[in-house]
Amino acid sequence: MAEVLSILATATSGMKERRIKIFLKKVAGMNDLEDALQRFGELEQRELLTGIAQVSSDTNVLKDDARDIKADAKETKADAKETKAMVKEIVGKMDARDLEEALQKLKGWLSPPDPSTNYNIGLRDLHEATATWFVEGPIFQEWHSNGSLLWIHGKPGSGKSILCSAIIQRILSLHHGGRASVAYFYFDFRDDNKKHRHDLLPSLLIQFAAHSIPCCDIIPVLIQHTEKARNNPVMMS
Repeated sequence: MAEVLSILATATSGMKERRIKIFLKKVAGMNDLEDALQRFGELEQRELLTGIAQVSSDTNVLKDDARDIKADAKETKADAKETKAMVKEIVGKMDARDLEEALQKLKGWLSPPDPSTNYNIGLRDLHEATATWFVEGPIFQEWHSNGSLLWIHGKPGSGKSILCSAIIQRILSLHHGGRASVAYFYFDFRDDNKKHRHDLLPSLLIQFAAHSIPCCDIIPVLIQHTEKARNNPVMMS
């Protein structure tokens, strides 16, 4: 009985397979089922390759977009840096203009003597390498490092002013563009405006104010404080 059922199952399966084949032949209009299956496989493979190509294309587009975003971010950063530099430059120009206006007012009020005339005369009379022995020597180096007092003495006409001009020139070159402020003054008994200590102080104030906006802001306070006295503001303070 089991063998009979097995034979019937095999026959039934064969009949189903023949019906499926006949149905596929009628629907597809093909005479060969294997050919239809092969074409179906080729179509499926082409669709798969097309899908892979599309995914690859989309990936490339995403990569391009990412590069564009990165480039835009870099450009934006550069623009921000440039804008910051422009703002800083504008503020610097405004500060410089305000400082110059304040200095002109202070000069008009303090009337300080100008020591640059003596400085330039000293440089004019200074021969090349004349003062090298001093500005490169141990005495100058120690004084410049420790910030102590340096007394240069000699007879009138011995070249003290010329040597001082060389020292000032070296100090200015060492601190050019730095945070330190350099101020100098020449006592000159041939000039009535450079004989006394009250000639020294206004000149130093103006020189320090020229390098510092906060210092320039302090001086008007002194002016207001001594305005009623109508006297030398430096001596009154």
